[in-house]
Amino acid sequence: MAIIESELGFPKDYLKKGGGLVRIDIEDTIGLDVRIPSGNETGANDLWIPGGYTSGGVPEAVTNTIPLDNTQITKLNFN
Repeated sequence: MAIIESELGFPKDYLKKGGGLVRIDIEDTIGLDVRIPSGNETGANDLWIPGGYTSGGVPEAVTNTIPLDNTQITKLNFN
């Protein structure tokens, strides 16, 4: 769990303290304006750095609101 937290840029023990993590698979990204985050998005954490990668080096992006009928959402459990 510590490796996932580090690579995604979450604080140590974030997932142990009840922070959730989901995987969202999107069938069609056309029209969603996939882009590099600015850091001003809701939920951006204190470890955010500019450049399109987490502080752990994993690529990241943001989009416009995604229609639910275009997604498959999976809650990831670490217990």
